Amino acid sequence: MGEEIIAAIVGLGVLAAVFLPLGICPLVHYYRLTHGLTVTATVAEHVNDRTDHSASRHRQYSWYLKLKYYANGLEHVNTYNVCKTGEYVEAHPVGAEMDILVNIHNPKRFILPEDKWILLLMGGMFTLGGIGSLIGMICLWIK
Repeated sequence: MGEEIIAAIVGLGVLAAVFLPLGICPLVHYYRLTHGLTVTATVAEHVNDRTDHSASRHRQYSWYLKLKYYANGLEHVNTYNVCKTGEYVEAHPVGAEMDILVNIHNPKRFILPEDKWILLLMGGMFTLGGIGSLIGMICLWIK
């Protein structure tokens, strides 16, 4: 086997070792959320994160929702870490109620039902990339 083939096998193995866990973790998270609790949460606060880009003198605003909900008999107040638009935040004022999916084993982990596709997309892309790297590594190894 040539040095180039060995280097390619090692490189593809590293890619598979990185991409597979990056793909499997969101899929496991998705499964736990969709097979967990659906609870009603109340918007407790709107969180605004401003990023200044000094080179372009441009400000970028990111909006997050801080939600209060009850899961496993306890009250939880956590910030939803998926950035939302200003229009979305205005449509959900403080005190508004919304359904969320909560992980039974870790109630701090939750997602809005309309955003669960993000986990499937991320998990699918990375898993397919890892499987492709693994197949490429095996094909090179067999030659």
